[in-house]
Amino acid sequence: MTATREIRLATTRDATYLGNMGRRTIRDSLDWSWSPNYVLGKIESADTNVAVATSAGKIIGFAMMKYSLSHAHLQLLAVPAKKSQFGVGDELVEWLEKIALLGGTTFVYVETHIKDIEAREFYHRLGYKSVQHIPRYYNGKETAIRLAKELRVTSIPFLNNTLKSTAKYYN
Repeated sequence: MTATREIRLATTRDATYLGNMGRRTIRDSLDWSWSPNYVLGKIESADTNVAVATSAGKIIGFAMMKYSLSHAHLQLLAVPAKKSQFGVGDELVEWLEKIALLGGTTFVYVETHIKDIEAREFYHRLGYKSVQHIPRYYNGKETAIRLAKELRVTSIPFLNNTLKSTAKYYN
C-alpha cells in the first residue's frame, strides 16, 4: 500500500527539522541562512506561508512563500534529491500558488542560481519564465536568474476545477 502524501502548513514544532532539511538541500556554496530560528520566524510571520509535504507522517519537503499585494515570492523550495523525482516540489509550489491566487496575487517570483539549469527547467515546466539576471544576488557573489509566473485560474488545474464546480451552485 502506498502512503498518501499531504500538504499542510508548517507548525512551530517543525522549525528545527525544516531548518536542518534546508541546510542539507541548499547548494553547498552558499552560507547557511535558513537556520531553525529563521524558519521559525517565517512560520510565525503573518505574510509568509511555510508549507510542508508529508508522507506516512514524515516531512519529505517544504516550501516558503511570502505574499504582498502585488506579488508573491517563492523564497525557498527544499526537497531532498531522493524525493525530487516524485512530484513533491510540483505539489508544494502549486499549493502555495493557489493561496496566492485566492488572496488576489497575480504574479509569483522565484530566483535560481545562474548555473542551476535543473532548477530553471523545473520552474519552466511549471509555467515560469526567466525575466531577469541579478548579479551578486547570493551572498554578494553569485548571479541569480529571476523567474516569474502570472497566475490565472486556468494555470492551476485543481483551482480551475474547484471554481467550475462551485459556479454550478450559483448559476
